[in-house]
Amino acid sequence: MNRLSPEQVAAMAPDLAARKAGEKLAQPGKWPLLAQSDAEGLIWGACQGSGASPYQVVIALVDLGYKCSCPSRKFPCKHVLGLGFLWASGAVFAQSSPSAFVTDWLSRRRGRPSSAIEPARPAPLPVIEADLPPDASADAPSEEERARRAQAAQQRAQDREADIRAGLAAFERWQCDQLQDGLGVMLEDLHARADAAARRLVDAKAAGLAALVGALPEMVLAEPAATRHRALARAMGRLRLIASAYQNRADLPEAMQRELKRLIGWVQERAELLSDPLAPRFAGRWALLGRRALPLAGLLRVESWQVDLETGRMLALIDHLPRQQARAGLGAAGADLLFCGEMIAYPSLAPIEAVQAQGNGSSKGSIIAQDPVLDPACAGIAAAPQVLAEALDQFQDTAMGAPWREEGPLLLSGQRVAAQGAGFALVDAAGRSVRLNLGTKGGSEAQAALLALAQEAPLWIAGLWDGRALAPLSFGNAAGQWRRAA
Repeated sequence: MNRLSPEQVAAMAPDLAARKAGEKLAQPGKWPLLAQSDAEGLIWGACQGSGASPYQVVIALVDLGYKCSCPSRKFPCKHVLGLGFLWASGAVFAQSSPSAFVTDWLSRRRGRPSSAIEPARPAPLPVIEADLPPDASADAPSEEERARRAQAAQQRAQDREADIRAGLAAFERWQCDQLQDGLGVMLEDLHARADAAARRLVDAKAAGLAALVGALPEMVLAEPAATRHRALARAMGRLRLIASAYQNRADLPEAMQRELKRLIGWVQERAELLSDPLAPRFAGRWALLGRRALPLAGLLRVESWQVDLETGRMLALIDHLPRQQARAGLGAAGADLLFCGEMIAYPSLAPIEAVQAQGNGSSKGSIIAQDPVLDPACAGIAAAPQVLAEALDQFQDTAMGAPWREEGPLLLSGQRVAAQGAGFALVDAAGRSVRLNLGTKGGSEAQAALLALAQEAPLWIAGLWDGRALAPLSFGNAAGQWRRAA
């Protein structure tokens, strides 16, 4: 395989400090395992850190996708950069078959380039918080060893929970300090304040909440100056709700508890989700409605929204990608397909995030068409509410199951479009309207397409409703014309 140049690796670094830290790790003695697979176009290794188990790292050379098992908030982290610098230096990597860590990562990369060969998927393994090193023995552990590992995992979970609770208490004090200073003062140096709070949450092992805090500046400062105070107040309220609900989750339904744990930063691996009795399963014919990318702590959270053509249910497939990779369109290759099979959602009283269960043994799925036509006569669209009051009441009932969410999916039919102020709104047959949020990027193009289709016949429209406006994902009319807005 071709070697990367040091300049290529350096260009991956999120900042100078990460690059220098990666260069320091580019020493073979720090890596008990260095391996490669020419067939897969991969390099991977195990980097010995301060913990008992090495961090596991993999890089796909064809598109520079990567994964590391460390909890760093930097993407890529110093371990990924260190592995890259080692490869660029000409260090010896042993030819090998991909480890379980690598194949699990590959199985979840829906957007890896088609030149990569599909790896063999092993049977799901028990999930433990610290994975074994890639070269660990495949022999089954004894009963005594399994009991020891289970006890150790339980102790790690208890220690982490104590760290998280201390971190959330400190975060509550931080929020009080910000509100005492005033939102105007907070806005003046929002980047520095949010970054400091996010770093403390990472130290407290609450990486999920840290990512939400770290995304505050970009989200709030993207608003018009006149509405930034309100946007910041809403965001701070949402963060407080998540932290408080997590600390008092024992009184909540189990599905709510599980969603809160994910928001705080506890990870549910794919293999665990596939066998989770609380995970809702939805079989159907799923078509892509649209995609959007949201900034999240140095990454882009790429949401590929799907609709079941029979029921109208909307679910999102989630990828977290480096910004450069997401801009290049990676991570969403499979989302342009009509998928016939089962979606497995993460446990929630109002499930919206899911994974495709295709090819995982527990269920089967198949790709049956590319870029399908969303027929307005299909059951899912035909049954969508035509009265806004009815649709919003249904949305509100569902939203009660996850009050910390900022928005949720909405599917409507029989809508007209009318001018409203400087923008446009959907109007139903009863005359009720909701504002359309056509965004700033590509908004004029989506607006032109929306108006053109609305002239022909009443619209069906699928989008994300935040309580103030509907951001379209797809729309079409009864004449069979349709397009994606994102």
